[in-house]
Amino acid sequence: MHETKSPADCPQDPCPALAAFIRDQADAIFLRWTEVPYADAGVSGGAALHRFRHEVNALLEVVANSVDNRNPGENRVACEPASLSVGAERYALTHLTCGLTELQLVLVLQALRKAVLELWMESLNEASAQPAAGILRLNLIFDNALAAAMDHYCRIRDRCHGLFMKKLAHDLRNPLGGIELTTQVLQQSAHLAAADIDKLASGISRSAGNAVRVTDEIYDIGSMRDGLGIVVNPVELDVAALCRKAADELMSRYPGQALSLDAAGPIMGAFDEARIAQAFFNLISYAFRHTDRQQPVQVSLLALPDALLFSVRYLSALPAPDDAEAMFAPMRRYASHVLSKKGPISELGIDLLIAREIIVAHEGEINAFVDQEWMTFEARLPV
Repeated sequence: MHETKSPADCPQDPCPALAAFIRDQADAIFLRWTEVPYADAGVSGGAALHRFRHEVNALLEVVANSVDNRNPGENRVACEPASLSVGAERYALTHLTCGLTELQLVLVLQALRKAVLELWMESLNEASAQPAAGILRLNLIFDNALAAAMDHYCRIRDRCHGLFMKKLAHDLRNPLGGIELTTQVLQQSAHLAAADIDKLASGISRSAGNAVRVTDEIYDIGSMRDGLGIVVNPVELDVAALCRKAADELMSRYPGQALSLDAAGPIMGAFDEARIAQAFFNLISYAFRHTDRQQPVQVSLLALPDALLFSVRYLSALPAPDDAEAMFAPMRRYASHVLSKKGPISELGIDLLIAREIIVAHEGEINAFVDQEWMTFEARLPV
């Protein structure tokens, strides 16, 4: 946990004029803040900017309360971590949900401090007293806010990484457990019919394939974190056949799930066969896992003049996300979940992240759309 400054470190001269200025000029401070380089880095769309405005205004109110520390005996907000930390932690979560890094979080908070000081200094006339006490106190408050925000940001990131490792361990344990059980049966059964041996061998092969898939995910995530991305080797192939194959494999795994498939072929294009099949599989399997099963999952692959349009649409069994694009970013997804206080999270969306990276590696793009209770993934791939 971070440590805020002690009461002895805090200036004791109150600065009510600065506090009033921050409250009165919150809108002007926000506009000046957005003009500073890095201030709005990573923010995309009106909804994200609205969230930033709300959190900036909330943080400025806490800062103003801390500056206006008139009665230390009753209100030591400037030296008390609770109020300032809560505002800073929500600010950090908002940055996470918008996909900003630790460096960007530091830069935007420094930009906010700079905006406050610039506007305040511009408002003072030459006859005004030197605002040294106000500057010292404001710097101290922003330092404490930055420490709280960074501490919370790092804890949320570490918790997300821990959940990611638990998910991979769970996914790997299942096929390995199946292999272990099957080998025990083979060892303990001396006289098995050939058909039974073939059946057990098929089970081992299927479990081994699932284990390899998990290890491939681990490798892909490592490559993405190293900045290498996913490497593809495109060849001319029938994409519709790959789409139908992925759908057939998932139908065998989810026999009770209805599927509406529109992928008449052949549809030719230059793609990495294994990777594009993996992207199709990941997107369809995510829909299968999260649909309420009352309606069929709708999958289509259409050939446009300059692109292929692959879409997966399903009636979601989960509440519609506040930020559909965060579904492809596990850390943003987890931060949004923490911010909404909905309890334990069941899905980080690792398979969606990998699907997106595969499509981006093919110079395509993928988006998520919410229409009431229906969720749609739409990928556009150039040909």
